[in-house]
Amino acid sequence: MSLLAAMKQKKKERLTVKHPLYQRDISMRYAYVMGVALVAATGGGISETGRAEMEKLVYAIGLPEDTLEKVIATAEAAEAESIDTVVDTVLEKEEQYCLLLEMHLAALRSGAEQQREQQELISGFGELMLLSADEDKFLRKFAQAAQEKNTSMATDIMTEGYRNNLEPSFEVLKYFLPTLDYREEIEGFTLEAGQSRSITRPCVVKGPIVVKEGALLSVQGISMSFGLDGGIVSKGGKLQLCDSSFIAMEGCRPAMLEFENMPLLTLENVCFDGQKQARAIRAKGGMLEANTCNFENCYGLVGKNGGAIYASQCNLSFSNASFKNCYAPEDGGAIYVDNAVVDLKNCTFERCQSCCGGGAFFLYTSANILKCQFFECEAKSSGGGIWFALKACKIDGSRFEKCSAGLQAGGVYGDGIESGTMICRSTFIECITNSSVGGGGIHFSQITDKTKRKLSDLVSSYSYCLTDGDGAVEKCTYEGCKPYEIVCE
Repeated sequence: MSLLAAMKQKKKERLTVKHPLYQRDISMRYAYVMGVALVAATGGGISETGRAEMEKLVYAIGLPEDTLEKVIATAEAAEAESIDTVVDTVLEKEEQYCLLLEMHLAALRSGAEQQREQQELISGFGELMLLSADEDKFLRKFAQAAQEKNTSMATDIMTEGYRNNLEPSFEVLKYFLPTLDYREEIEGFTLEAGQSRSITRPCVVKGPIVVKEGALLSVQGISMSFGLDGGIVSKGGKLQLCDSSFIAMEGCRPAMLEFENMPLLTLENVCFDGQKQARAIRAKGGMLEANTCNFENCYGLVGKNGGAIYASQCNLSFSNASFKNCYAPEDGGAIYVDNAVVDLKNCTFERCQSCCGGGAFFLYTSANILKCQFFECEAKSSGGGIWFALKACKIDGSRFEKCSAGLQAGGVYGDGIESGTMICRSTFIECITNSSVGGGGIHFSQITDKTKRKLSDLVSSYSYCLTDGDGAVEKCTYEGCKPYEIVCE
């Protein structure tokens, strides 16, 4: 590959935003691109500009490069079967809205005379897809606003569309107009048993949304901000939260999401931005799973424990989660858990702070930490990365870098170690304490003399590791940890 070809590919990779439908069925995506090509080819063939836009679409929607020539050739052949392929394959409302917006934009890039034929073809597709006159009008006007990059005009069109009971996907609209910022105000409400509500538009919530037992709240694919006393409170009700962002504002509730005794709450691709105003979640009882979720600027100012997560008697299972710039005045800069079981896998903690447990704090909690990273987390007292006590903690394949503590354990602090505790195959880099006696990497407290073993071949000559069944530190590496890598007392 030539350097210019490599540059072209890199530009494509870095500058192309993934299409909102890029994970859909491949036959639907092919028919989608075919539909756009049919419009672009109408009234005189596909122009060079049109071809370039088609190439971007093929890449963004995740189809092979040779798709472009195939669909162009089929579109220019102008066979009626191609129309059937599009109409019979692009079936979901979101897919249809997206396709017609793409078609309108392709037409708007054409000349005036060509546009007339193209608009007639687009209207025909809308009719075959059984779209209403209001839907046709909305899509045509929004495409015009997107072409002009006019967010004010787009917002007015969306407001009119919602008034007409249309529910276009905000993710789709924002793809065509990235600067779009639409949020409607919602007053807090209560869902009683048997009631359900789905929130599909970006919004600002003022007052609590209360979901009682037997009720259901669904939030998917939007941005939800919490204004004065805003937050979601489940009192036994069911929550479905995915592909959304939750943002705290001044005066919101201490936690954006609160629940008690929920058998299982699963969060998928959810982002919490506490804006230094609130924590993300307060949970008591039940089970919380989080997959590919982000927590930023979450502050546990009320209750003072758990910057992002405060969980009591609530089991946690997190994978591919990230915690960044979270803070608690007392314990657990990102996570505070007591009396539970915790599993963390491939999670990242960055610049989180507290008094004890800058990243995470576990009390009477069995914790399994696998392949997690703690970077520049800080504790005023003990456990810059992790603080745990009175239950077994297993840390495997994890990394602690530039974590610090005022007194003990820049990396990991353990108090009252129980059988089964183990730290293995983990790395501690430049973890420090400001005390002359605290382990820069690891510090274990309340350990009997029987469990102390000096393993100078494993770490430095000042280091001690746990053995004899109470716990172990095995196959770990240390770089620049001060004053000692490991201390047991």
